[in-house]
Amino acid sequence: MREAPEAVGAAANAAPAGAPAAPSHPAMPPRRPRAGDTGPPPSPAEQAARGEHGGGGSSGPTKPDPLRPGGSGGDSGGGGEGGGGSMELTGLYRVAVTLPPPAIGAAGAEELPAPTRKALTKLLAACGLATSGRDSAAEGGAEAAAACGALSLSAFLPEAVEELRLGLDRLGHLCLSAAESDEAWAAFLSGADIGFVLQQRRAVEGIRRLEAAVAKAGGLGQVYTPYGNLTEPPYRAFLERLAAAAAERGPLGGGAFRELSLCVLQPVPPVQGQPAEPACRVDASAAGVVQPAHGGAVVSEAEVAALRQERRQAEQLAELADRTRQRLRLRSLTRDPRVAPDRFRRACGLLLDQAVALAQLLEGCSVRVGLENRLAPDGSCTIEIAHDCEL
Repeated sequence: MREAPEAVGAAANAAPAGAPAAPSHPAMPPRRPRAGDTGPPPSPAEQAARGEHGGGGSSGPTKPDPLRPGGSGGDSGGGGEGGGGSMELTGLYRVAVTLPPPAIGAAGAEELPAPTRKALTKLLAACGLATSGRDSAAEGGAEAAAACGALSLSAFLPEAVEELRLGLDRLGHLCLSAAESDEAWAAFLSGADIGFVLQQRRAVEGIRRLEAAVAKAGGLGQVYTPYGNLTEPPYRAFLERLAAAAAERGPLGGGAFRELSLCVLQPVPPVQGQPAEPACRVDASAAGVVQPAHGGAVVSEAEVAALRQERRQAEQLAELADRTRQRLRLRSLTRDPRVAPDRFRRACGLLLDQAVALAQLLEGCSVRVGLENRLAPDGSCTIEIAHDCEL
């Protein structure tokens, strides 16, 4: 149906001569509800009515609209329609990061390129998020750490050193800084959980007594484990099984091993592409005579060359680790068996390049090159750094 001519003429006479045509949509989009509003957002007609009411000189205060720049209220005079071009939410900021162009990477590579990691690190830092990667490593293990790329030492090392400086290990040892004053020591000791300290010390004493009893019943000189494994439940279970076997069968060898010390170690996980380590082995630093039980009658030249190459590589790694340890004034520098030698060299090279800055932070610490940045979970007060770390 068509409109009557009278209605069209009346509408034309009602509009002013110089007024612009009314827009087909509102100048401002519907306002979002504020925090605490329970009803639906006002319609565009209600917003226009509020703007006309504010422009008419109302004396009552009006709440500022967070969507409008300047937050103009009722005393702004016509603020209901002004400034509709820019819309920014209060408390939110625009963060712009330019990623580098796509680069050709190795097939199957899981790590992001270094420029991309740096750009993402800046983005996370601008958003107020930590970039050390410790939370992701704790949730996903080594896979999450590898997926996130190399971790930042500048974000991880200060926290790790501070945690060790004010830490309490699982054996009940309080770690105090020798440079602190007596007042700082007293303040720290007064806030320590002394009950937990006593509990851990009693647990350690119980394990020590069990070690002595097992060594005596088994006909051994000593049974022990490294510092970090002392409070592990599997170690106590092993001692109990060994004590039961000694009580049933008597001393080993009829008491012929009274001068022998038995060191209990955790099993080393196998590394793909490398031979598995034997379950029982002799420490290379221990004094003794090695007598092969069996061997091949003929050894090829290739096997001899491979053995010499392996020994030469081990000597070079030991020399590099010792030089890095002395340069950074570390207590010890070791390598996780799962870290390949070339990756260990890369990590040592990075530490040597930044020796001036890192020595002030890591002096006197024990460092192990591993798969991720973390404090050693075995309670050995060792700082583990990822072999693919970056500063």
